[in-house]
Amino acid sequence: MKSRERILAAINHQQPDRVPLDLGGNVSTFTAEAYRKMLDFLSIKDAATAATDFFTVIDIDERVLERFHIDVRRVWLNPPDDYRQEPDSHGMWHDEWGIKRTVSAGYSEIVENPLRNASVADLDRFPFPNPDDPGRFRGLKERVEYLYNETEYAISAAYPFGGILELACWLRGMDAFMMDMAARSNFAFALLDKITGVMLRLYSQFLDIAGPYAQIFETADDYGMQTGPLISPAMYGNILAPYQRMIIEIIHAKSDAKIFHHSCGSIIPLVPKLISTGVDILNPIQPLAKNMEPEYLKEKFGEQIVFHGGICVQELLPNGSPEEVRAETLRRIEILGSGGGYILAPAHNIQSDVPPENVAAMFDAATETTI
Repeated sequence: MKSRERILAAINHQQPDRVPLDLGGNVSTFTAEAYRKMLDFLSIKDAATAATDFFTVIDIDERVLERFHIDVRRVWLNPPDDYRQEPDSHGMWHDEWGIKRTVSAGYSEIVENPLRNASVADLDRFPFPNPDDPGRFRGLKERVEYLYNETEYAISAAYPFGGILELACWLRGMDAFMMDMAARSNFAFALLDKITGVMLRLYSQFLDIAGPYAQIFETADDYGMQTGPLISPAMYGNILAPYQRMIIEIIHAKSDAKIFHHSCGSIIPLVPKLISTGVDILNPIQPLAKNMEPEYLKEKFGEQIVFHGGICVQELLPNGSPEEVRAETLRRIEILGSGGGYILAPAHNIQSDVPPENVAAMFDAATETTI
């Protein structure tokens, strides 16, 4: 099978010739330091390393992707022309949403929430991002048409922002927005209206260009922690699901792509709700989070949703030997890949403590194995 055929088989719950592989995007890629280590490991000296988003690499060198037989290539939006990241003398800056950030341990961390003390009336005066900025879409048509017409890779459209819950928490402060959802629903709905309006306008234009070509459209929102969901199924269903459904409906209206959704952590109680909302592909399948065992997920939801990820970045990839990584990769394929419905990838971004040899062991084991 060619890569696009392999992905289409897997996401339609058909058996491919081998498990399809993914690496890249926002949540299954390298951190900047891990990427530099991989380039050294592969003796690639002239790769561009500047294309990072929140200090993870979104534009992986094609030689790395080819070495590991990755079946997916991505298209993404550019930063807008009307925004420039300008750090102050302390290395802090305001992102496009007005959220003040700094760098800590290689990641962008929030310093200040611009809507922490806002009222509903303040939302009409707040400068939300401009979804119509032409710079966002520059070069998109050329890239997506090239990938579709000149290559055999599957195409995934990477999400442009965080999820609606994440953005609300970043703008308001996590403690404040959780209280909004519990006790000040008028503000919660007003803020979600604003965020979703930006997202819908942006996705609509993204889809006008990429929709006819993409097999996967990515969304994300973190609903889980290591031990369980951050919110109840009722809160998700009553507050967040209607907004997520709006985004999913516009993707379905303008493409035949499957809906990929990223949520870290233990989210078993929310999975049925996500499926009913329209999610087709669940990432990252964090195997050490409570109740996220692959065997249970496949048995319970394997006919309803596709699994993406599954190879542990908390313990296995950083601390295992290449032989242990290989054995666990083969076990994941046996469990999750039977009958299709699985795309193998790291269960979140590859961190700086992961030896490149273990990344190679993971992907090499997968390409050497038929299901």
